[in-house]
Amino acid sequence: MGAPTGTHLWTYAGGGLNRSRDHLAVQAKEIAGMAAWTDFRFGDFRVFISEALHEAMRAAGVSGYEAESEWAET
Repeated sequence: MGAPTGTHLWTYAGGGLNRSRDHLAVQAKEIAGMAAWTDFRFGDFRVFISEALHEAMRAAGVSGYEAESEWAET
């Protein structure tokens, strides 16, 4: 991915690919109003969902999916 250029909506915080909220973040202002989206750097097979949608899915007891990683919204 390279160094942040100001055009990335997310970036790794460092330390390699650690899939925790401490190392991965999306910019909340950039995803405002979106419930789910894809990222061209991952292809269409990975879907990102907002924290609000994730919490609503948990509260509704939705099953049959697994989060590969969790990202902080900053």
